[in-house]
Amino acid sequence: MDVDDSTLELCLATALIATNLLSLMHTRNMKKKKKARRHWVKPWMARKSKNVFNNLLKEMCLEDQQAFYDYHRMHRKNFAELLELVSPLIKKQDTKMRKAVSPAQRLSITLRYLATGESRRSLEFQYRTSHCLISSIIPETCDAIFTSLKNDYLKLPTSSEEWQQVARMWEGAPCGFEGIQGVGRGHSNDAKNVRDNLKNYFISNGKVPWQDRMALYH
Repeated sequence: MDVDDSTLELCLATALIATNLLSLMHTRNMKKKKKARRHWVKPWMARKSKNVFNNLLKEMCLEDQQAFYDYHRMHRKNFAELLELVSPLIKKQDTKMRKAVSPAQRLSITLRYLATGESRRSLEFQYRTSHCLISSIIPETCDAIFTSLKNDYLKLPTSSEEWQQVARMWEGAPCGFEGIQGVGRGHSNDAKNVRDNLKNYFISNGKVPWQDRMALYH
């Protein structure tokens, strides 16, 4: 092998080593960038004590109960009663990483969502709680509300006597249903006349040029 070939092999080997070193340095730099993440939680999100629940709502609870009702569509007394029922079902344990959202705040978030239909992102700004967590809080709390209240408020009659009792409750109620029995059958005849008139119009004066051609395809 001549000198020129040896020199060429040396150059190729050097280039290969340099390429590998550059690739390794790039990988290390990328790992350092990932480690140098600025915040695990955004600073303003971490200041939970300044959210709407720990400030504005507590003020309204003490100073303006009508405002508390307007916010939750529920009086403070009813809120406390409902909270007592659902707390065992929605209470979470604190972890080493973060403190759990309290049952009261979970209920507040859910009631506000049900009352206004606000987006989860909007609720995130108010309660300083991530919208991803809010997305799980709302259905969990709704399920707890249903479980807590279904036997008292959503119980279906289980016997003929209970159904008769329900029927008696509706007797004389101002629903307007009793007037249906006295309605004659003339209205159905009027409706038929309207349909016939429309049909005649669309096959006479209201007929369009392509109507016959379209009829051939049906």
